[in-house]
Amino acid sequence: MIVLKWKGKDGINKKQKNYLQKQTTLYNTYMNDIKTNKKKNVIRNVFICLVVVSVVIIALAVIGSNLSVDNTEFFIGDVVTTGNVDFKVNSVDNTQHIGTQYVGKDTENNFVVINITVKNNNNTAFSFNLTDGKCQLKNGDALYDISSNTIYAVDGYIWGDIEAGTTKTFEIVFETPTATTADTYVLVVKGKGLTAKKVGIKIKTRN
Repeated sequence: MIVLKWKGKDGINKKQKNYLQKQTTLYNTYMNDIKTNKKKNVIRNVFICLVVVSVVIIALAVIGSNLSVDNTEFFIGDVVTTGNVDFKVNSVDNTQHIGTQYVGKDTENNFVVINITVKNNNNTAFSFNLTDGKCQLKNGDALYDISSNTIYAVDGYIWGDIEAGTTKTFEIVFETPTATTADTYVLVVKGKGLTAKKVGIKIKTRN
């Protein structure tokens, strides 16, 4: 704030004095407005930061909850529902060759060929591809995505949309170091939407 001090009567007339006082008042008002706006901006920015942090925390909580696999035990032949999508493993084969004798693929490891039925109970299409994490094979801490060699399977399906209310049966292939008869493999499936949980289907028949 600026304060005018007058030392004497000489050197400035009344008109000039009034003008300077008016300008000083305007200047002080302007500076006060700036300080007030700064306070308002600080409060607004703090509020925005709190909202953003809250949204991030909620999003991480939702995503984190979807990273864990449902502990309910499901097996070959069981219907599993997640995100309003039904999954059922019909059969599983272990082989080192997929395809025909003319067109196919060999491996020195193991191919797990899973025949699966998927029904989309949503009102919109359920998108599916080999890298979107909708179907992954798990063995301990190891996690396998669908192999691109699925294209050699007779009914292989690696990407596309399963339309609303429709059912599709197809094969997906995973390349693994061991056969499912030697280790405990679990097919992890996830339906439509961010809130859909991952559910595990054990690759063996129910005892």
